[in-house]
Amino acid sequence: MKASHHSHSGQFCKHAAGSLEDVVKAAIDRGFDVFGLTEHVPRYRTEDLYPEEVEITPSDLLRTFDEFILEAHRLKALYAKQITLLVGLETDYITDNDLDQLETLIARHGDRIEYVVGSVHHCNGIPIDFDKPTFERAVASFAGSSAIEIENSNPGQAQIAFLNEYLDAQLRLMQRISPEVIGHFDLCRLYTPNLCFESVWQKVERNIQFLSFTSHRLAAGVAISKLVPAPLRADPNQAANLRQLFALAKPEKTTLLTAFGLLLISSSVTMSVPLTFGKLIDFFSHGAQPGTLPISVTPATAGVVLLALFTLGAAANAGRVILMRSASARIVARLRKATYSSALRQDIEFLERSAGPGDVVSRLNADTYIVGDSLTGNLSDGVRAIVTASIGLSLMFYLSPTLTALMLAIVPPVSLGAFAYGRYLKRLSNRTQEGLGDMTKVANEALSAVRTVQAFTAAPREEARFAAKVEHVQDLAIKEARAAAMFFGATGWSGNVVVLGLLAYVSRGQISVGDLTSLLMYTAYVGGSLSMLSSFFSSLMKGLGASERVFQLLGRKPEIRGDSGTVFDIARDYGNIEFKNVSFAYPSRPGAEILRGFSMKIKGKGDSVAIVGKSGSGKSSVQSLLFRFYDPHSGKILVNGKEIHNYSVESWRSAIAIVPQDPVLFTGTIAENISYGHATASRSDIEEAARLANCDFVWEMPDKFHTKSGRVTEEGKYHEL
Repeated sequence: MKASHHSHSGQFCKHAAGSLEDVVKAAIDRGFDVFGLTEHVPRYRTEDLYPEEVEITPSDLLRTFDEFILEAHRLKALYAKQITLLVGLETDYITDNDLDQLETLIARHGDRIEYVVGSVHHCNGIPIDFDKPTFERAVASFAGSSAIEIENSNPGQAQIAFLNEYLDAQLRLMQRISPEVIGHFDLCRLYTPNLCFESVWQKVERNIQFLSFTSHRLAAGVAISKLVPAPLRADPNQAANLRQLFALAKPEKTTLLTAFGLLLISSSVTMSVPLTFGKLIDFFSHGAQPGTLPISVTPATAGVVLLALFTLGAAANAGRVILMRSASARIVARLRKATYSSALRQDIEFLERSAGPGDVVSRLNADTYIVGDSLTGNLSDGVRAIVTASIGLSLMFYLSPTLTALMLAIVPPVSLGAFAYGRYLKRLSNRTQEGLGDMTKVANEALSAVRTVQAFTAAPREEARFAAKVEHVQDLAIKEARAAAMFFGATGWSGNVVVLGLLAYVSRGQISVGDLTSLLMYTAYVGGSLSMLSSFFSSLMKGLGASERVFQLLGRKPEIRGDSGTVFDIARDYGNIEFKNVSFAYPSRPGAEILRGFSMKIKGKGDSVAIVGKSGSGKSSVQSLLFRFYDPHSGKILVNGKEIHNYSVESWRSAIAIVPQDPVLFTGTIAENISYGHATASRSDIEEAARLANCDFVWEMPDKFHTKSGRVTEEGKYHEL
């Protein structure tokens, strides 16, 4: 099939040519089977307009985009017999507000926007595909200068920062919007195609791995083969992700196998009932006919046998439920522990900027539960559906091959529908989980700073922000409900139509009453199993969507590892602390150096040093570097003449005491909070620390050091603790 996912026309885009209808006709002439009609989303700030757009306003762009959607759908209907046209849009990600506006735009147009091409065209707010001087200005912005001639400059930190920011922005776009197509994957190499940096390659591989997890497509023209080794190219079958998902259940192998054994017993009992009932009906309604039953049976005997059979099936089913739910609880618990542990050990930059506490909490709460359920309860339902359907179909062919063939006629269309529905649901699930993460992030942020919110009377503003996120999740839930209604309604209707055909066939008297009863019961069982299979597939897709977010966090390796290096022994290794020509810029603003050539020496014992400066001068940055929350771009930080990165982060940080500007009390007792940095402290150590900090009020509290920290409400006492 010849297809293209991305196009522009001069009718709606200044840097293209021809009308949109000309583009469609050209696609038909060139033999395309499927062709995507896309245009740039409107830009919302005047400063983001291209030079060719100086005479128009952002509102003009919005109106033009609406006209494009109308024209594209008109052409789609007009040329439907000649070509399949898809109507989409191409993103412009300049600021985070652009993504907010994009979500609003997609919600407003609804199903008229059939797919999204996710593209990044800007770095530091500067377009990088307009012309070469503008591209160079974008690179220069990461060096804090106005211009760089890329041919005459040595590749360095500015170009690394530029490439990294482009790839980071691309990942943020993919995570939040989940576009079906990725455009301009390597636009950052437009004028520097031969540059190669190890740190940049790692981010290229990261983005490609994310693509393979989410089954995005890459737009034609992307030089992907030049960027990525073959083993890292996107796997449309998502085999790696499925392997990771099922590997989570490996520790529960014995439990799950036992549960599946009980499932086979309970399913076999259940599926024996219709055939037994049918034979008994024929036996007792027509008298004992030779071959009707293999043994002589009285009603009382039949009742006892069936009761024993039902008891066995019920016991097996109860055991299956207990084992499955226990396994699910353990899988979710392990996954939550591992996810939380991974989150706590990530780089500060990742937690504060890329993910955020709210997003991590969402992964811990919602995503892990969905993953656990998809591996146990959902998998159990899927296996039960397969067993039930297999046994049921076999016995139906035994009872009446003709009627069974009639019913099977609906299986292919239902299967295709389930596949399409599952893929759509997976994409929607991804967006829903991201939306829930954003919603939690907004709520967590506002509630954590509730005093600030109330002090600035900003509650209405925060309510509006939260409401917007809630409404976005609501819209996605409604879309899922519509899709589910269409799919399950169609499958149920198809099954009922087949039953009508079955009754018409039976009315000719070609089957006994008992066999008819058995066949109808098996029809219901098999129909329910097919519905359960479609639900199983949908839930598995949900599990895959949720697992992607969890695996991203579990698989991410922090650049500053806590366990590498030698152990820092304060008695042996402590000495002078020296900052030697240190330069540093935060990863979020690599072009704005906070420290440049900074040097400072602190004597090892008895020296007190105060670092004084205006806001933004780098005081907190010195502390962050000393704690190794970040590493300097250049220069050294030494203790007793040895660089601190030679020591393990955990042992180094354990030797440093800190009193934060904004202190935090964790859930627990006062004693637990005082000993937070020294878990093995004795009670006398804790009391001595409280006396030194002038926390005499602790002895006056009802439970003294066992008092819950939440009961400390006075700010002065809070700070003293």
